[in-house]
Amino acid sequence: MGLTGSQVCSKEERAGDLKEVRGAYYQVISAQKQIEAMKRNVELSEENLRIAQLQFKVGIITSHEVNRYKITHSEARNRYIDTLIDYQIAKARFDRAMGE
Repeated sequence: MGLTGSQVCSKEERAGDLKEVRGAYYQVISAQKQIEAMKRNVELSEENLRIAQLQFKVGIITSHEVNRYKITHSEARNRYIDTLIDYQIAKARFDRAMGE
């Protein structure tokens, strides 16, 4: 007894749906890990900026160097925000794949 054309199509659709759900799930997990990494980057850049400001106060470095640390910190914060957005997109794709 063989499968009808609609049964074969249905199995292929379910396999495709499962593949989509798995892919979306792994994107969410990856995005969560990226958030943690970017959060740590922001924390490190904050600490580096704090140290640079102290060094500037006592004359060890110039204001130009402090500004470089400020830029680095701003870039780290921007990457963190981008990562949060990427997570929301991944979550929305997962929800859509799950039919929510």
